[in-house]
Amino acid sequence: MSSEGHTPLDIHLVAPSELSLDVLESIISLIVQGGEVNAETVRPRLMDCALILYACLEGQVVATGAIKRPTDSGLDNAFLKAHSEHKFEEFLFELGYAVIAPDVRGKGLGRLLGKKICDSFQHENMFATIRANNEVAQHLLVENGFLPSGRVFRNRTNTQDLKLFVRRGSLRR
Repeated sequence: MSSEGHTPLDIHLVAPSELSLDVLESIISLIVQGGEVNAETVRPRLMDCALILYACLEGQVVATGAIKRPTDSGLDNAFLKAHSEHKFEEFLFELGYAVIAPDVRGKGLGRLLGKKICDSFQHENMFATIRANNEVAQHLLVENGFLPSGRVFRNRTNTQDLKLFVRRGSLRR
């Protein structure tokens, strides 16, 4: 996105404590606009993330993603709901809060940012849940080593069908 004639994209990969208040508010706003979260829990969940990625274009946050620490329990989690052969306890990190502003979609930003954030946690087991009808995001997960696991299941509010994707971390050398 930063070829000749285009405004450069600033990409940041940081711990939550490194975010300025303005950037934090912009990230929260973008995530809430994405419509997939409980607006009341975004801030505390975001501050508990292992890592946050965000991209700015002309000083505005236009994309975000995070490596989250799952808050599900052993008795209520996506792995059980999806009837996955994998165990929830083996996946300490969740790829989530991936939102791209509508006006910059379709330009390869999801691919670029997905690779960057997944590469930063290449040695860790991770999972992601994605809307069953979001084929673009599912394709990007597969490009980054995730595989579908189990079957389609309903989200907590029973308003969306979701799919579980898992990725085993590479062995440390």
